[in-house]
Amino acid sequence: MEPSDELDADFDELFKDDDGAELDLTERIKEADAPVVKMANLILLQAVERRAEEIHLERHAERLVVRQRVDGRLHPHMDLPVKLQNGLMARLKILACLDIAERRRPQSGRFSMQVHGVPREFHLFTLPGRLGESLLIRIVPPAGSLPPLDALDFSPANLARYQRLLASPRGLLVHAGVGDAGHDETMRCALQALAGPERKLISIEHAVFCSVDGVIQMEARPELPMDAALHAALSQRPDVLLLSEIHDLAILDLALKAALHGCLVLAALPVREAPAALARLLDMGAPPYLLAEALVGVCAQRRVRRLCPVCAEPHALSREEMKLLRTDQPVRRARVAAPDTPSPCPACMGLGYRGRLSIQEVLEVTPALRERLRAAASTSDLAQAARAGGWEPCFEDAREKVLDGRTSLDELLCAAPPDNSTE
Repeated sequence: MEPSDELDADFDELFKDDDGAELDLTERIKEADAPVVKMANLILLQAVERRAEEIHLERHAERLVVRQRVDGRLHPHMDLPVKLQNGLMARLKILACLDIAERRRPQSGRFSMQVHGVPREFHLFTLPGRLGESLLIRIVPPAGSLPPLDALDFSPANLARYQRLLASPRGLLVHAGVGDAGHDETMRCALQALAGPERKLISIEHAVFCSVDGVIQMEARPELPMDAALHAALSQRPDVLLLSEIHDLAILDLALKAALHGCLVLAALPVREAPAALARLLDMGAPPYLLAEALVGVCAQRRVRRLCPVCAEPHALSREEMKLLRTDQPVRRARVAAPDTPSPCPACMGLGYRGRLSIQEVLEVTPALRERLRAAASTSDLAQAARAGGWEPCFEDAREKVLDGRTSLDELLCAAPPDNSTE
């Protein structure tokens, strides 16, 4: 037996109780004897309990730094002695079935654990550095956690527009967003809403982080690139097709042709605003006449942090803020506790925010906008035609969510500043 196999067997035994059932992570911490094993389990447990999306382990000059990304922001969690680095990294790599001897090349893997009785999945990525490896652990939401469309923070008007676009029998529906804007979750929720025995649904993603019942989910990889996966998927005659990103003209061309031949294509594009998405598609080389026929709409979105419902406090607006929000009524703002506060708010741990919400803009391709696309109009002309068809920029949606107390003015100015809302 290879040494790595012996280690795997040892850890498998460590994670079983007397009946052979898998131990919960809290029980693993109690049962483990090795300090490194206890520390690894504790890092995972605390991250889940703090609602973290990611765990970052990074080697600095004289310490091993552990940080957590909560609600999209990185926060320091703990500093560990450098002497724990190799053991801790090896422990986590074994969990993900990676090669513990390989430290010069990036690796990726995944593992699952029970946390407070709920199965949780973790995706691990290694990165070699001058001082040693760094690890990123992405915490996947629990299975079955995809919300319905009406729980995705759409305004009533935007939800009605989006549902009309999803009801299209064919066409290209672009989901615009940069980074962790939430557009990927919206597309998966749309697939969940469209799934049924009368439709065949296929998704092609760079990495499948969330399973959707009733959908054939494919992962693009070096031996199966996105264009080859798309060709294979189209041979299955899907009714609905999801593409995790349109990154070149070849993918765009196939998506447009699929949309014209009876498939509803949901595709992501890394831009911030809906009119900019139209201009990006033209800049990528899409024939204007083909784009005008195939495109049905664009849903662009971003994420802001949600105010803590327990500790948020009133904020009197300045004259400039009244002008920006078009109101003279006070709004709510976050109460952020100092790092040394002895008793921070238990709901948000003193961060002032708990959870995130989306701000959206939904653009429907009207006949007038279709003519502008055929003429390959400029972004400003496309935005003007979109406004005439009922489109409103993200700033307007964010403003309404500030006024009703769901997020703060600081978050609005960070995610959807008015100067960029019409570009």
